Amino acid sequence: MNIIIVNNNKYIEDLKKEQNRIIEEQRKKGEEKKKEEEKLIKKINTPFNEDPCNLKYREDITNNNSCGGLLCNFTVYNGLKDNIEYIVYNNKNNYNIEIMRINDKTIIISLKGHNNKTTVIRYYIKDNKEEYILSCDNNKLIIIWDIQNNYNKKYNIQVEYSGNIWDALLLFNIFNKNYILISSSRNNEYSKLYEFKENIPFIRNIYGTN
Repeated sequence: MNIIIVNNNKYIEDLKKEQNRIIEEQRKKGEEKKKEEEKLIKKINTPFNEDPCNLKYREDITNNNSCGGLLCNFTVYNGLKDNIEYIVYNNKNNYNIEIMRINDKTIIISLKGHNNKTTVIRYYIKDNKEEYILSCDNNKLIIIWDIQNNYNKKYNIQVEYSGNIWDALLLFNIFNKNYILISSSRNNEYSKLYEFKENIPFIRNIYGTN
């Protein structure tokens, strides 16, 4: 008869080492995730902690912006991957959406799609990995540009308003769906809600918002 002697102490020691390794690995992953979340929150919710009375002029960025008197007709953002500051505006000469790197005033890309002045330009981050630019013009055309995919046109929407588009928003992760909300400059036209997915299905008019 062969007698096998099992070293219980060695087995328990190895088991504890493996447990500690797994715990340490999960702890590091948790810390990395927390750092990424804190970084994103800081980027989105950076407090304006300067006294407005002490604000100073910084610099002219561009004189080609076709502002049309609307404050939401350009946007400034930090790139998600490169953390470089950019300004996005509608060129008044050709109506292209131009993206300029602010530190050296280099236009990195000029996006063709609009043939009239824009009324809204906004920048959005979805799930901390997708970046979009939303732009609307006086012809009631909305274009959503996909930054990750070489600024390709993600979606186009031609809105049937008699007035101009007053404002537009992207709403992400609302009950596991994504939406586009649009309002008109005319006081007799309702806001419109679309779902942000292939073919841009119209959802409803929002009555009471006219």
